[in-house]
Amino acid sequence: MKTITLDEMKSLSENLKENEILLDVRSIEEFEEFRIAGAKNIPHTDVEDHSEELKKYGQVYIFCRMGGRAKFAYDALTDEGLTNVTAIVDAGMEAWKERGYPLDGNV
Repeated sequence: MKTITLDEMKSLSENLKENEILLDVRSIEEFEEFRIAGAKNIPHTDVEDHSEELKKYGQVYIFCRMGGRAKFAYDALTDEGLTNVTAIVDAGMEAWKERGYPLDGNV
């Protein structure tokens, strides 16, 4: 499993390349409450339905609230043959918010 830390993701989020995406796999309700600017939301239960779309990116960085759903989504996408995925499984949006990193939404 390819992983990065939350701090590495913050740095990446500030310099994303055109063919890279931050994939938030929390629920739609959680995403609407607060999110990282520019992140795409696909709930973890739906990622397999978007595997062809996600294959087009050079890199997909997957995260959730705490790490569990990111691991689930990572496994689902690699089972679909994707090799361009990296997950943040040791932390997520809760830690992002606690560290005071920039957010969009109703925070």
